[in-house]
Amino acid sequence: NPDIVDFFYADSQLIEINDNPIGGFNGLTQNPLTGNVYTVYFSQQGGTRFLATIDLIEHTVSTIEQLSDKIASICFDDNGNLYGISGDGGPTPNTLYQIDPASAELQYLVDLSTLLDDDGEAIEYNSSDGFIYRMAGGSYLYKIDLATLESTLVTDNLSDGGTCGHALYYDSDDDSFIALATFICVMTSDGLQDCIDDPIYEIPDCVKGVLPMNIMSINEEANEENLDKRLIMVLDALGREVNHTTNQILFHIYDDGSVEKKFVVD
Repeated sequence: NPDIVDFFYADSQLIEINDNPIGGFNGLTQNPLTGNVYTVYFSQQGGTRFLATIDLIEHTVSTIEQLSDKIASICFDDNGNLYGISGDGGPTPNTLYQIDPASAELQYLVDLSTLLDDDGEAIEYNSSDGFIYRMAGGSYLYKIDLATLESTLVTDNLSDGGTCGHALYYDSDDDSFIALATFICVMTSDGLQDCIDDPIYEIPDCVKGVLPMNIMSINEEANEENLDKRLIMVLDALGREVNHTTNQILFHIYDDGSVEKKFVVD
Protein backbone atom coordinates (compact mmCIF):
# COMPACT_ATOMS: atom_id res chain seq x y z
CA ASN A 1 0.00 0.00 0.00
CA PRO A 2 1.80 3.20 -1.15
CA ASP A 3 -0.10 5.27 1.43
CA ILE A 4 1.51 3.41 4.34
CA VAL A 5 5.10 4.33 5.15
CA ASP A 6 7.41 1.36 5.58
CA PHE A 7 10.39 2.38 7.72
CA PHE A 8 12.15 -0.93 7.18
CA TYR A 9 13.89 -1.77 3.94
CA ALA A 10 13.93 -5.50 3.18
CA ASP A 11 16.61 -5.66 0.50
CA SER A 12 17.63 -9.30 0.29
CA GLN A 13 18.26 -12.33 2.44
CA LEU A 14 21.68 -12.17 4.05
CA ILE A 15 23.84 -15.21 3.35
CA GLU A 16 26.87 -16.23 5.41
CA ILE A 17 29.77 -16.65 2.96
CA ASN A 18 30.62 -20.13 4.28
CA ASP A 19 26.96 -21.19 4.30
CA ASN A 20 26.74 -21.24 8.08
CA PRO A 21 22.98 -21.32 8.88
CA ILE A 22 21.87 -18.03 10.46
CA GLY A 23 19.01 -18.21 12.96
CA GLY A 24 18.75 -14.48 13.61
CA PHE A 25 20.64 -11.35 14.56
CA ASN A 26 21.51 -9.55 17.79
CA GLY A 27 23.00 -6.10 17.48
CA LEU A 28 24.07 -3.90 14.59
CA THR A 29 26.69 -1.12 14.49
CA GLN A 30 29.08 0.70 12.18
CA ASN A 31 32.79 1.36 12.78
CA PRO A 32 33.14 5.16 12.39
CA LEU A 33 36.78 4.82 11.29
CA THR A 34 36.31 2.25 8.51
CA GLY A 35 32.60 2.37 7.68
CA ASN A 36 32.35 -1.41 8.11
CA VAL A 37 29.06 -2.72 9.48
CA TYR A 38 29.27 -5.28 12.31
CA THR A 39 26.62 -7.59 13.67
CA VAL A 40 26.10 -10.44 16.11
CA TYR A 41 24.21 -13.41 14.71
CA PHE A 42 23.17 -16.69 16.25
CA SER A 43 23.25 -20.03 14.52
CA GLN A 44 20.25 -22.21 13.83
CA GLN A 45 21.98 -25.04 15.64
CA GLY A 46 22.28 -24.38 19.36
CA GLY A 47 22.00 -20.60 19.27
CA THR A 48 25.77 -20.01 19.41
CA ARG A 49 26.55 -16.34 18.75
CA PHE A 50 29.17 -15.01 16.36
CA LEU A 51 30.67 -11.61 15.59
CA ALA A 52 30.52 -10.84 11.88
CA THR A 53 30.58 -8.09 9.28
CA ILE A 54 27.82 -7.38 6.76
CA ASP A 55 28.30 -6.34 3.15
CA LEU A 56 25.10 -4.44 2.39
CA ILE A 57 25.82 -4.39 -1.34
CA GLU A 58 26.56 -8.10 -1.79
CA HIS A 59 24.05 -9.10 0.95
CA THR A 60 26.66 -11.32 2.61
CA VAL A 61 27.74 -11.97 6.19
CA SER A 62 31.39 -12.73 6.95
CA THR A 63 31.94 -14.49 10.26
CA ILE A 64 34.87 -13.27 12.37
CA GLU A 65 34.70 -15.71 15.27
CA GLN A 66 32.41 -17.24 17.88
CA LEU A 67 31.65 -15.10 20.95
CA SER A 68 32.19 -16.57 24.40
CA ASP A 69 29.03 -14.97 25.84
CA LYS A 70 25.52 -14.29 24.56
CA ILE A 71 26.07 -10.72 23.38
CA ALA A 72 22.76 -8.90 22.87
CA SER A 73 23.90 -5.51 21.59
CA ILE A 74 27.07 -3.86 20.27
CA CYS A 75 28.37 -0.34 19.59
CA PHE A 76 31.56 1.48 18.60
CA ASP A 77 32.99 4.61 20.18
CA ASP A 78 34.64 7.36 18.14
CA ASN A 79 38.05 5.69 18.43
CA GLY A 80 36.91 2.43 16.87
CA ASN A 81 36.64 0.54 20.17
CA LEU A 82 33.87 -2.05 20.06
CA TYR A 83 31.65 -2.75 23.09
CA GLY A 84 29.04 -5.41 23.75
CA ILE A 85 26.58 -6.28 26.48
CA SER A 86 25.26 -9.73 27.31
CA GLY A 87 21.53 -10.40 27.40
CA ASP A 88 19.31 -11.48 30.25
CA GLY A 89 19.35 -15.11 29.09
CA GLY A 90 23.12 -15.52 29.02
CA PRO A 91 25.35 -17.24 31.59
CA THR A 92 26.58 -13.83 32.82
CA PRO A 93 23.66 -11.49 32.11
CA ASN A 94 23.99 -7.72 31.82
CA THR A 95 27.78 -7.74 31.57
CA LEU A 96 29.56 -5.04 29.58
CA TYR A 97 32.59 -6.12 27.54
CA GLN A 98 35.08 -4.59 25.16
CA ILE A 99 35.29 -6.75 22.04
CA ASP A 100 38.26 -7.22 19.74
CA PRO A 101 36.78 -6.58 16.26
CA ALA A 102 39.42 -8.80 14.66
CA SER A 103 39.12 -11.86 16.92
CA ALA A 104 35.78 -11.45 18.78
CA GLU A 105 37.68 -11.90 22.08
CA LEU A 106 35.79 -10.45 25.05
CA GLN A 107 37.44 -8.28 27.70
CA TYR A 108 35.34 -8.00 30.87
CA LEU A 109 34.56 -4.43 31.92
CA VAL A 110 31.70 -4.35 34.46
CA ASP A 111 28.77 -6.37 35.82
CA LEU A 112 25.51 -4.43 35.52
CA SER A 113 23.19 -7.18 36.74
CA THR A 114 22.60 -5.54 40.14
CA LEU A 115 20.87 -2.55 38.53
CA LEU A 116 17.12 -2.35 37.98
CA ASP A 117 16.18 -3.58 34.53
CA ASP A 118 13.78 -5.76 32.56
CA ASP A 119 14.00 -8.13 29.60
CA GLY A 120 15.97 -6.31 26.92
CA GLU A 121 19.39 -4.81 26.23
CA ALA A 122 20.55 -2.15 23.78
CA ILE A 123 23.65 0.03 23.97
CA GLU A 124 24.82 2.97 21.88
CA TYR A 125 27.68 5.44 22.13
CA ASN A 126 26.92 9.16 22.32
CA SER A 127 29.77 10.97 20.57
CA SER A 128 28.66 14.32 22.03
CA ASP A 129 29.16 13.46 25.70
CA GLY A 130 31.30 10.28 25.53
CA PHE A 131 28.86 8.05 27.44
CA ILE A 132 27.44 4.70 26.41
CA TYR A 133 23.66 4.73 26.79
CA ARG A 134 21.90 1.52 27.79
CA MET A 135 18.24 0.72 27.30
CA ALA A 136 17.99 -1.99 29.92
CA GLY A 137 14.58 -3.35 29.03
CA GLY A 138 11.24 -2.13 30.25
CA SER A 139 11.33 1.56 31.10
CA TYR A 140 14.97 1.89 32.18
CA LEU A 141 17.64 4.04 30.52
CA TYR A 142 21.17 4.31 31.93
CA LYS A 143 24.37 6.04 30.84
CA ILE A 144 27.78 4.49 31.45
CA ASP A 145 30.95 6.50 32.05
CA LEU A 146 33.68 4.67 30.12
CA ALA A 147 36.41 6.20 32.30
CA THR A 148 34.98 4.94 35.61
CA LEU A 149 32.49 2.31 34.33
CA GLU A 150 29.89 3.78 36.67
CA SER A 151 26.24 3.68 35.59
CA THR A 152 23.76 6.49 36.18
CA LEU A 153 20.02 6.04 35.87
CA VAL A 154 18.78 8.59 33.34
CA THR A 155 15.09 7.67 33.57
CA ASP A 156 12.84 4.81 34.61
CA ASN A 157 9.96 6.12 32.55
CA LEU A 158 10.63 5.07 28.97
CA SER A 159 7.62 4.18 26.87
CA ASP A 160 6.76 0.60 25.89
CA GLY A 161 7.70 -0.83 29.28
CA GLY A 162 8.55 -4.51 29.02
CA THR A 163 8.83 -4.60 25.23
CA CYS A 164 11.64 -6.89 24.13
CA GLY A 165 12.53 -5.26 20.80
CA HIS A 166 14.96 -2.53 21.79
CA ALA A 167 17.48 -0.93 19.45
CA LEU A 168 19.36 2.37 19.58
CA TYR A 169 21.08 4.61 17.06
CA TYR A 170 22.72 7.95 17.89
CA ASP A 171 22.51 10.75 15.32
CA SER A 172 25.34 13.20 16.04
CA ASP A 173 23.90 15.76 13.61
CA ASP A 174 20.74 16.08 15.72
CA ASP A 175 22.28 15.11 19.08
CA SER A 176 19.47 12.60 19.56
CA PHE A 177 18.78 8.88 19.49
CA ILE A 178 16.47 6.79 17.38
CA ALA A 179 15.01 4.27 19.82
CA LEU A 180 12.98 1.26 18.72
CA ALA A 181 10.55 -0.58 20.95
CA THR A 182 6.91 -1.05 19.88
CA PHE A 183 7.17 2.13 17.82
CA ILE A 184 9.96 4.31 16.50
CA CYS A 185 10.93 7.12 18.88
CA VAL A 186 13.24 10.12 18.77
CA MET A 187 14.93 10.29 22.18
CA THR A 188 17.14 12.88 23.84
CA SER A 189 20.07 12.05 26.13
CA ASP A 190 17.74 12.90 29.04
CA GLY A 191 15.42 10.08 28.01
CA LEU A 192 12.68 12.34 26.63
CA GLN A 193 10.91 10.50 23.82
CA ASP A 194 8.75 11.57 20.92
CA CYS A 195 7.18 8.36 19.59
CA ILE A 196 4.98 7.61 16.62
CA ASP A 197 2.23 5.88 18.59
CA ASP A 198 0.21 4.62 15.64
CA PRO A 199 -0.42 0.98 14.63
CA ILE A 200 0.54 1.87 11.06
CA TYR A 201 4.10 2.43 12.24
CA GLU A 202 4.34 -0.55 14.59
CA ILE A 203 7.76 -2.20 14.47
CA PRO A 204 8.30 -5.95 13.98
CA ASP A 205 8.72 -7.88 17.21
CA CYS A 206 12.11 -7.76 18.95
CA VAL A 207 14.06 -5.62 16.47
CA LYS A 208 17.68 -5.78 17.68
CA GLY A 209 19.52 -3.17 15.66
CA VAL A 210 19.05 -0.03 13.60
CA LEU A 211 21.30 1.93 11.21
CA PRO A 212 20.51 4.69 8.70
CA MET A 213 19.98 3.34 5.21
CA ASN A 214 22.27 5.98 3.67
CA ILE A 215 25.36 4.17 5.00
CA MET A 216 25.21 2.30 1.69
CA SER A 217 26.16 5.52 -0.08
CA ILE A 218 29.77 5.10 1.08
CA ASN A 219 30.05 2.34 -1.50
CA GLU A 220 30.80 3.59 -5.02
CA GLU A 221 28.73 0.80 -6.55
CA ALA A 222 25.69 1.91 -4.58
CA ASN A 223 26.23 5.49 -5.70
CA GLU A 224 26.28 4.42 -9.35
CA GLU A 225 23.05 2.48 -8.90
CA ASN A 226 21.38 5.54 -7.36
CA LEU A 227 21.94 7.82 -10.37
CA ASP A 228 18.49 7.07 -11.82
CA LYS A 229 16.57 6.87 -8.54
CA ARG A 230 13.20 8.63 -8.27
CA LEU A 231 11.89 10.51 -5.23
CA ILE A 232 8.66 8.93 -4.00
CA MET A 233 8.00 10.72 -0.70
CA VAL A 234 9.38 13.15 1.89
CA LEU A 235 8.96 12.49 5.64
CA ASP A 236 9.60 14.68 8.66
CA ALA A 237 11.36 13.42 11.83
CA LEU A 238 8.10 11.85 13.08
CA GLY A 239 7.49 9.90 9.89
CA ARG A 240 4.72 12.14 8.56
CA GLU A 241 4.61 12.73 4.81
CA VAL A 242 5.18 16.41 4.05
CA ASN A 243 5.74 18.76 1.14
CA HIS A 244 9.16 20.32 0.57
CA THR A 245 9.17 22.54 3.65
CA THR A 246 12.21 24.29 5.07
CA ASN A 247 13.98 24.78 8.41
CA GLN A 248 13.53 21.19 9.56
CA ILE A 249 15.17 17.84 9.00
CA LEU A 250 13.50 15.85 6.22
CA PHE A 251 13.97 12.31 4.97
CA HIS A 252 13.83 11.90 1.17
CA ILE A 253 12.80 8.34 0.25
CA TYR A 254 13.55 7.04 -3.26
CA ASP A 255 12.12 4.21 -5.32
CA ASP A 256 15.28 2.11 -4.90
CA GLY A 257 14.81 2.02 -1.11
CA SER A 258 17.51 4.60 -0.33
CA VAL A 259 16.97 7.48 2.11
CA GLU A 260 18.69 10.87 2.22
CA LYS A 261 18.47 13.15 5.24
CA LYS A 262 18.36 16.82 4.28
CA PHE A 263 18.06 20.16 6.09
CA VAL A 264 16.98 23.08 3.90
CA VAL A 265 17.34 26.60 5.30
CA ASP A 266 14.82 29.21 4.22
